[in-house]
Amino acid sequence: MKDLIKKGIISILMITIIGFIIPVSAFAADISDNTIINIQLKLEEINNTYSHGKLSLDLSKLNQDYLEFFEKLSDEELTQYLQSIKAEQERLSKNIKTTVTSSVTSIKPCPNTYEKASKSGNKITYYSYTTSCSVASFFPSIGICSIHIDYECKAKHVDKGSYINKYFVSGKVLTSYQTGISMGTWTHVRGTFTPKGYNTYAEVDATGTITYGIVGTPLVFTTDPQSFLSIESPQ
Repeated sequence: MKDLIKKGIISILMITIIGFIIPVSAFAADISDNTIINIQLKLEEINNTYSHGKLSLDLSKLNQDYLEFFEKLSDEELTQYLQSIKAEQERLSKNIKTTVTSSVTSIKPCPNTYEKASKSGNKITYYSYTTSCSVASFFPSIGICSIHIDYECKAKHVDKGSYINKYFVSGKVLTSYQTGISMGTWTHVRGTFTPKGYNTYAEVDATGTITYGIVGTPLVFTTDPQSFLSIESPQ
């Protein structure tokens, strides 16, 4: 009989403890969910107000320490905190420096080349090839890296006898990508190939965005589209 009474008391205690733990856990989860939703709403508002770049929350980095930090902030303090980070990243993204460190790094001639003689008797040879150029970039607080621009083009050589004039006929940017040491990730958006100077050179331009995590926070910043330019000569 005593054993039955003990078992009954233990069962009641267990039910009481479980009934207490479950609501507490659910309450904590509700607080976390509400905090995350509030942060995301604030970020949406700030991104719409301050149009340069986009600040977002990386949920994979949102650990318990960050959650407790955000939960302690008042609504006004949270807004001020996110605004200050957004403003600083906007300032940094406007100071990205670029310089062309190398022009054509590789030439891959295509098989569809042909020759013809011009009306003046000069021998004209047309070439189609793909190639890559490289633009070195310095991203404040992000790193030093290069943006490579792959493009294909058609060029012609006009043989004057004692010298050869080279011209671009047409071209297009295929893609661009990043190498080097950087905290940021480059995403190609578009590219342009523009012949200049009577087609004696071309401006090869790649535009993309840079996304990077902000140290010491679970936040991520994506810049406005950035353009990288290389001046190319026909090969």
